[in-house]
Amino acid sequence: MQGMTAIRAVLPVLCALAASVAAAQSYPVKPIRIIVPYPQGGLDPSIRVMTPKLGELLGQPVVIDNRPGANGMIGAELVARSAPDGYSLLYLAPSTMVSGVLLLKEAKIDPVKDFAPVIEFFRATRALAIHASLPVNNLRELADFGKRNPGKISYGSGGIGSSFHLETEAFKMVSGLDMVHVPYKGTGPFTQDLMVGLIQFGIIPLQNLLAHVAAGKVRLLAVVADKKDPLAPDVPTVYETYPDMIKVGGWVGMFGPAGLPKPVTQRVIDAVLVTFKAPEVREFYARQGLNMSGLQTEQFGAMLRADLERTGQLIRTLGIKPE
Repeated sequence: MQGMTAIRAVLPVLCALAASVAAAQSYPVKPIRIIVPYPQGGLDPSIRVMTPKLGELLGQPVVIDNRPGANGMIGAELVARSAPDGYSLLYLAPSTMVSGVLLLKEAKIDPVKDFAPVIEFFRATRALAIHASLPVNNLRELADFGKRNPGKISYGSGGIGSSFHLETEAFKMVSGLDMVHVPYKGTGPFTQDLMVGLIQFGIIPLQNLLAHVAAGKVRLLAVVADKKDPLAPDVPTVYETYPDMIKVGGWVGMFGPAGLPKPVTQRVIDAVLVTFKAPEVREFYARQGLNMSGLQTEQFGAMLRADLERTGQLIRTLGIKPE
């Protein structure tokens, strides 16, 4: 009798597992929806350029669904509550999955428990830029200038707790640079103010700065990357001068709901990796200054957890209170 009881207890689990495996083997049998939790024209072009090839490889249409709101939380929560069958996937940045969650008192999503990491798509190189009027040529000179002129340098960010705010504060901590924070509603406005000298410093996507560098309006002192960027090969990395600077994630990647079957995850990963090699995709990423990654599942998840730990510590150190 005990043996029969044990079998009855195990049978539902085995049936569910068999159904999951069968579903994964036939995946996909209907269109796949990739939710981008931001407005159109921001992050979504980097995935839209891939959807024709992804659809061809997967044998089903791949549809981009922009669901903006609440710093990406609305779209992220929608995927977290979706069935883990591979038909609802999430494409987003750490401004939602890391700092966004950490700065909410009652976040409705748990980045680790509610999601299955699939693959990191790219990292966008960011640059430490100054207005051309500042009489400095490198990071050490900038730090010295700031110490001699306290309060004379101001920097912009996309708002308190944004990735650009946290990254600049991390730089301030290691450099000792005295700067005044000027929060903006987005990267574009503070980039424009840097061009005309209303602020003197900013950490901004490298691609957004190149034309202004060529026009002599700004100078690049360093890039936030593990190695020099081909778009600015003569510009050192910030870590060459300050190796202990806390890293604030600059990645973009894809997640599914928790419980996404491994065969489904691998099917998506394989299609993405092949799509990375398509000429039109490689050309688009090169023009935008986006560095393809391909970091997968376990490693991507480990990176997310490390980002949460580092960024959480930085937020606590800065005394920023979740709201």
